[in-house]
Amino acid sequence: MSVILERYEVEKLLGKGNFGKVFLAKDSKNGIKVAIKQMSKARLAKESHLIEYLNGEIECMRMIKSPYVMELYDVAEGKPRCDLDKENKYMICGYCNAGNLFDYQAKMPNRVIPLEKTMEIVAQILKGLQAIHSEGYLHRDLKPENVLVENDGNGDVRIQ
Repeated sequence: MSVILERYEVEKLLGKGNFGKVFLAKDSKNGIKVAIKQMSKARLAKESHLIEYLNGEIECMRMIKSPYVMELYDVAEGKPRCDLDKENKYMICGYCNAGNLFDYQAKMPNRVIPLEKTMEIVAQILKGLQAIHSEGYLHRDLKPENVLVENDGNGDVRIQ
């Protein structure tokens, strides 16, 4: 098992995205599950616009404090205290255990989210966007795959 920043124990690979991979990990200090985005420094270096995009995302996530926007806990860049390889950059974020909105919808009967729940989800997404916009940022990739769902019985969502 790999450990990041001397506290995040990597449990499994959750998926792959445009920048790299996302892992599920457990914070050894408090037992909370987190998502760790691993991005290749080599790929980022080849495409300078990706570095600017990523730095903007990090800045935005640090500024936004809302229950409807994914939290950023930490950023690591293959530091000596990071025992994963030194070729990557890592973002440690909140984790929503029910996956994304696309998957959530797929689990519904006939792939239809009930109207009342849909209205709740849309209201939460709008509150997240309001929090982002109030800090002067714009979400440029809003889609079901970037809306994550909590599975604590109420299905609250967070924008990532």
